Amino acid sequence: MSKYLKDLFIGQYRGIKNLELKALNCVNVIVGDNNSGKSSILESIYLLRAPFSFDNVLRTARMRDVGVFTGPNLYTNFLSIFPKNNEIQKIYIQSIGDAGEISLEIEGEEKSVLIEEKDVQIYPSFVRSGYTKRLLGQEASAFVGRMFSSINSKSKETDIRLTNYSRYSLSRNNRDMIINIDYLSPISHITENAFNNIVKNDTYKDICIQLIRLFDRDIEDLVYIKDDNSSRAVEYVRSKKKGLMPLSTYGDGIKKVLSLANGIIKAQGGVLLIDEIDTSIHYKYYGEIFNFLIKAAMKWDVQIFITTHSLEAIDEILNTQNYNGKIDERHDLINVITLKKDVEGDLKVRSMKGSEVYRNRELFGFEVRS
Repeated sequence: MSKYLKDLFIGQYRGIKNLELKALNCVNVIVGDNNSGKSSILESIYLLRAPFSFDNVLRTARMRDVGVFTGPNLYTNFLSIFPKNNEIQKIYIQSIGDAGEISLEIEGEEKSVLIEEKDVQIYPSFVRSGYTKRLLGQEASAFVGRMFSSINSKSKETDIRLTNYSRYSLSRNNRDMIINIDYLSPISHITENAFNNIVKNDTYKDICIQLIRLFDRDIEDLVYIKDDNSSRAVEYVRSKKKGLMPLSTYGDGIKKVLSLANGIIKAQGGVLLIDEIDTSIHYKYYGEIFNFLIKAAMKWDVQIFITTHSLEAIDEILNTQNYNGKIDERHDLINVITLKKDVEGDLKVRSMKGSEVYRNRELFGFEVRS
């Protein structure tokens, strides 16, 4: 299986400074306390999806918003990706892997500027001309700087001028994509339509149905049915005993499983980032779901990065491997990466093979999260 990212270096991003992850694996489980930087690592990786695209930077900066990629807080969200209390703002991320050597650097500073037409008419169809004219010449806060991007021998420098009045549509564009990277937030199963992609692929749909039978063993099919009142296609589950039931009548667990499955489909031949994998899944289903996820990732050539704070989730991810048998460390698919901030707030990192964590958990009750 490909390892699209083998080494990752984060010079600066949000609260992370000089973090190096070497020898990344097919499945990378990132654990640690709240606010230790787990989600920031996933965002750093997502920036490498399209390193020549400033739109991708803005999209990444908005990831923590609830499914919203346009709006008045774009400028504030962008500033939040930089370390605090620095006059010169800078981020730097570099990776080495099967996709090549990729780096992204953004450097600049906040200034007061007078609004120009280009600041508010990046996408003119989204801005009313009267509103635009009233803003021209007014003073505004702005980030002024440059973005330096490179992949192997190809490099690009982009001038940046972003004000608190700037508007971008930020619709997903794969044109500039270097690595196929997909991101699942803790609420993607609520905000995104995984159902649509799954029902289009009969083979994958059959696999997903086997999995969601964990929640209802009588489930037979996933189908769309046109609503007579709205003419809208509605998601239904066909059950042997209950007949047709709207997907909305089932709990979030089924939706989370479908979201994970859809993430594998979308990330084929690339990288899948899963933030807080245990959200909305009852622990008794962890084993079957994580087995499915890792087997599907191997089949569709997807490198996975998972964050969690759940010890039960960590144990069940490790249980997907036959660590009681003889596994050569070179063939161990899992790395467990632990993040911890010291008393001064500096981030420390420990990376261990899954087999080593498993043995220490079995023998000594090893607390992998600290």
